[in-house]
Formats: sequence, structure tokens, C-alpha cells
Amino acid sequence: MKYFDSTPFVMFVVSVVLLLTTSLPGTAATFSGKIVDNEGTPVPGIIVTVRSFKGTSIPGRQMSDPEPVFPQPQPSRTDETGAFSIANITPSSVTKLTLFPIGPEPDYDVIRVEIEGISFNVSGRMPHWERESPGPAFVIAPGADIKNVKITVRPRMRIRGQVLLADGTPLRNTHVDFRTNSRDKYGNTGRSTGTARLDAEGRFVRYLDSPGHYTVSVSHHGQVATSQEILLEDGQRLDGLVLTLKGEPNPPKRESTDNVRKPVAPPKPKPKPNPARRFDPEAQKAARQRRLAGVWIGNPQNRHVYKQISCRTREEAVQRATAENAYLVTINDKAEQDWLRAVFGKQNFWIGLTDGLKQEQQRWDNGEPLTYTNWNPSGQTDDGEDNDTGKNYTVLIGFTGKWQTVRKGGLVERMTKKAVLEKEIPIAESSKSNGDSKKR
Repeated sequence: MKYFDSTPFVMFVVSVVLLLTTSLPGTAATFSGKIVDNEGTPVPGIIVTVRSFKGTSIPGRQMSDPEPVFPQPQPSRTDETGAFSIANITPSSVTKLTLFPIGPEPDYDVIRVEIEGISFNVSGRMPHWERESPGPAFVIAPGADIKNVKITVRPRMRIRGQVLLADGTPLRNTHVDFRTNSRDKYGNTGRSTGTARLDAEGRFVRYLDSPGHYTVSVSHHGQVATSQEILLEDGQRLDGLVLTLKGEPNPPKRESTDNVRKPVAPPKPKPKPNPARRFDPEAQKAARQRRLAGVWIGNPQNRHVYKQISCRTREEAVQRATAENAYLVTINDKAEQDWLRAVFGKQNFWIGLTDGLKQEQQRWDNGEPLTYTNWNPSGQTDDGEDNDTGKNYTVLIGFTGKWQTVRKGGLVERMTKKAVLEKEIPIAESSKSNGDSKKR
């Protein structure tokens, strides 16, 4: 059974400017739509809150010195169909709208937003060198009526549990010291420490950002409880962890009324410090290069190999492909696209198609004919400047599987930091007579 928490969630919608010429200055705006999960199932009980601010919106930058606009509209809680509706939004000339939590940590991550037929992927973990400066929250004209907004969310990874005393009763309404040790699939380890507030039944919840092996420890007045190692895959949750404190609690401190001078114990010898771990910049650089280089994965259906790389721009992806005697991926049928998304995940990546919408130029960049397409039904190209070649390139949008034409400087171009490379598997000379190695 799926669990839906009523905890409010956080969402920051980036770089969306709605140019609504039919709106009337000075009139209230509305914002309504639906919240669903990855399978399209409505998510009830989520509080959607809109806050308006006056200021100047600068593309690619936060708004400086925002001034709240009053009165603020009332929040809306999604119903059983996942629907929400916020009315009486009274902006001035320019308004910044954000959706944010009012209380505990959010139980959901926003992964995609669709407004006015335009889709935006919101979440995603990126290396620090790929993080762009966040754009402004979307701007809405006075009197606009924004309908059919679709927000796709996924439950955050978490560990939910309960702390018990040695006699089996819950440790109620108190703080405990909390520590989480982690180990990812590459062997990298980490640790986070802090405190957690237990409720009336001794329950706690800890949210996690990435898959891996986790060990949870709590301590209270000298008593300690530690879990076994827990493996959580991407998107998984663990509910029902029970930690039972062990050991004797520390005795309460008492003030001494004794004025007799007590003997001073000799100082304990200082432990020898552990030898410092030597920092090897060359080893770190080599490890980073291995992560960026990716791993070739073979597709037995066509005897081609593919790998996903990180890249700052499409030009960098093409250079990397050329250096490895490969090319940006060509997709010749639905089966190949489904295989690519299953292997490399549902995230945006560059594909090797330039000006594919133009009838006279419908060929892949490596010269193969265009036998299959999966364009966004809207047929739109994201906003941006014309590049110096006057050409548009193509991105596969991860969560929809649709192809989107892209201009330099547009939102999709700035958000796409991956590419998939492809090349043929070399075939031994003796086997070439049995068939060539070209794609279908």
C-alpha cells in the first residue's frame, strides 16, 4: 500500500516567465492544477502555498530585496484527486511566486512541472561544477488564470523508526543524539551527526539524499542503540525500524557539599595520534576522471556499445565522442529508446540529431537515415538565442521520453549536462561475411 504523508513539501520552479497578454492589470490571479506521482497516481494531503513578492526579475539571478505583497492568498491542500487551487493572488507589476513548506521537513521531492504545455525537470543531483546559478521563481502577470498545472513528485528516501528503552517502553518526547553512517556503491563513506526529536511514541524520521548502505545510531544519557546495515536503493524507504537502548544510564549529577580536598588523580597519558591520512591529489584526479569517462555498455540487439558522460555543453560532448571514435547516440526505433532509458535512467541527455524537424535535413549527424522519431507533441523549441550556425539540436527529455529541439542559451540547454555516446563493436575479420555491423 502506498503511503502519503500530509507533510508539506518544498518546490522551487525555475526560470519560467509566463507572458499572458490577456490579463488585466490590478486584478487577482489564480493558480490551479494537480499533484501526481511517477505513475500518475494523485497525491492527496499536500499543502501548496504561494507567496508573492514585489521586485525586479533578472533571468538567471535571484531577486534582490524582495518586498512581500499583502494580503497573501490562502494555501490549498490537495484533495483525493490530487487537485489544488489558489485564488486571489494579488501581485503588483512583477511578482515572485514560490511554493515552500510551512513546518516539518518535506516528505516529497518535486521532479517535474508542466505549465502552459511546457515541461521542466526540477530535481537532480549534479556535481558542483555543473550547478548553474538558480533562476528566479516564475513570474505571473496580474489577473492571469493559470490552469491545469501538473506537478509530479516522488517520495523522498527515508528511514522511519522508533526508540525503545530496555524494558520495551517508548522513549517519549525527548531529544536523542543521532548519527548516520553511509557507504555508497563506490565504497565512499560518510557520516552525519545531530539530534532528533522523538514524539510521544518515541518515533523519528530521517531523510536521505542518495542510495547506499546506512547504519543508524542513537544515544541518550549514556545508553546506545545501533541498527544493522541497511541497504536502500534509489527511491526506497524503510519504515518500522526499532532501536532498543542498551547499557546503564548515566547517574544524575549532584552538587558536592563536601569541602574536603579530594586527591587529584595523575593525568592519563595522551593517546598517540593516528597517522594522518596522506592526501594524494593525483589519485583523486584519476578517480574523478574515471567517473567522468563512464563505462561502455553493450546492446546485444544491435552489437553496439553505449555510455553516458557528463558534459558542460553539447560541443564538449561531440569532442569527447570524436576522441573515442564514437558519435552522439542515434535512435532507430522505440525498442532502442526504451533500452537506453532503462539502462541510463530517465534524465535529459543530448542525442545526435541536428535540425531534425526540417524535412530536407532529416538525417542523423553520423549520416544514418532518420527512421524513427518521438517529438514533443507541442513541437516547440525552448527559448534561447540562435547559435552561430543557425541550427537547432535535440535533447531526449528524461521523464517523458520525448525529443525536444533546443537553442543555445535556452532553459533546456542549460539544464542538460549529460550525453550518450555510441559506437559499433569491432567484429573479427572471419565473422564479417556473416553480416555487416551497421544498425538496423
